[in-house]
Order: sequence, then structure tokens, then C-alpha cells
Amino acid sequence: MKTVSTILFGILITFFGVAQETKLKRYEVKSGIVEYKTTTEGKIMGTTTNGEGIEKLYFKDWGAIELQEVKSTTTTHTKFFGKETTEVNEVHTMAKLDNGKSYGVDFERKEILVRNDLAMESIKTFNNGDAHQTGLAQIIHTH
Repeated sequence: MKTVSTILFGILITFFGVAQETKLKRYEVKSGIVEYKTTTEGKIMGTTTNGEGIEKLYFKDWGAIELQEVKSTTTTHTKFFGKETTEVNEVHTMAKLDNGKSYGVDFERKEILVRNDLAMESIKTFNNGDAHQTGLAQIIHTH
């Protein structure tokens, strides 16, 4: 009988621990795909910068799971005291957010960085997981 009671107690603890985990809700839309093109252009003190890129954002489960990819190229041309230089900078990054855990891919270094996202964890802990309501509350309290 002690064995059955111990097993039943363990099952109840596991069930209530899982059932009370707060789900993260970052958006008011259940799932979506956002793709857009970025452009950069500017001149300042002999330096001209031009660039373009593509950014993609995929999310599901109200934003609890999100994948973001950025690809861009920026060219900077500088003329300074008769000397000219041109620098081209290419960026390719990818980041995944999975219920408060953050994964970042650095394609240049060929590495993946993993960390707990403190902002998302605090929203789950203190605001019942609703990032939208957290943002609204911050706007109301600052005005």
C-alpha cells in the first residue's frame, strides 16, 4: 500500500507541476509569417552608406515560439582628405525563441548561443505570461 501511495503522490505532484506552468503569450495573433525588405541610405561628412536586406519572422502559439532571420549587406564609401575607402559588411543571423529560451545562430562563427531570456521569464512569472498586457500596463503607468 505504501508503494501505491508513493506512486500516486508522485503522479499528482508531476501533474500539478505541469498543469500550473504559465504559457508565454507575446502577440494577439495565434500564428503568422512576416517578411519584409529593409533599405539603408545616408550621407554624412564624406561618408555614403547604402544597404539592403531581407528579414523574416515566423511565429506560432501566440509568439511563444518564434524564428527570426536577417540577411543584409551594407556598403560604406568614405572620402576623407583625398583618400577613399569602401567597406562591405554582410550580416546573416537567425534567432529562435522557444517559451523563454533563446537560441542565436552566428553563421560567420558557425556557432549557436543558448540562453534563458530574462524578459520573457519575468513576463511568465509576474504577468501570467501575457506580454501584450505587460506592455499596455507599462504604457499606462508611465503616463
